[in-house]
Amino acid sequence: MGNRSDRFRASIGDSESVDIQTRADALASLASHAGEFSSLFNEMAMPKQPQVIRQEASRVLKRAWNDELPLHPRQDDVKAWDKLVGTGGDVDAGRRVFFRTACVNCHAHSSRGAKTGPDLTSIAGAMSSERLLESILHPSKEIGPLYVPWRVLTVDGQVLTGLKLDKSGVGNSLRFQGADGATFEVSLTDIETQDPLAQSIMPTGLEKTMSLEELRDLVAFLIQKSQ
Repeated sequence: MGNRSDRFRASIGDSESVDIQTRADALASLASHAGEFSSLFNEMAMPKQPQVIRQEASRVLKRAWNDELPLHPRQDDVKAWDKLVGTGGDVDAGRRVFFRTACVNCHAHSSRGAKTGPDLTSIAGAMSSERLLESILHPSKEIGPLYVPWRVLTVDGQVLTGLKLDKSGVGNSLRFQGADGATFEVSLTDIETQDPLAQSIMPTGLEKTMSLEELRDLVAFLIQKSQ
């Protein structure tokens, strides 16, 4: 079950001789393999486990989300969201949220992650929780010039979307980076039309992909001031 690296991380998550935060980090790193390690996660989510371990395992298993739905404010009520999740988060737990969810597919933090969107390391201490939540809830409200996505229609009818990279491709082609972080090239002779989009490549609805506690912790992690 799993490769050697996965099994090693699973052993760390299960080891009582390892410190709690390292165990929780190991569990978070296995989130994409939760099915393979379901017995481990179910065991780590038991009441007998330390609270941090139990919480991380339960988050990976996505338990009790439906109970929170009535608590969600309207998407356009940023102040209500800020009041609900703008304070009180756990920075360590938020770091795990960032690196095991869709955030890391587009953004980097502390030299880890993708470069599709802005590096979020620099926003620590420089952005309020309300402003950060606004960018999550309404990613297309303000798009930096370097992150304007382009829609390309090819001569054979394909529609491709991505960010133009600063360097051209090989020969007579253009290079783009998709929302998944992967780069692709399109020959100039294959392009029928290309147009900038007013909609961010960052998807809407990210707040629906995590629990309120996870969102609160993520906000705490991203706006924390450097020590």
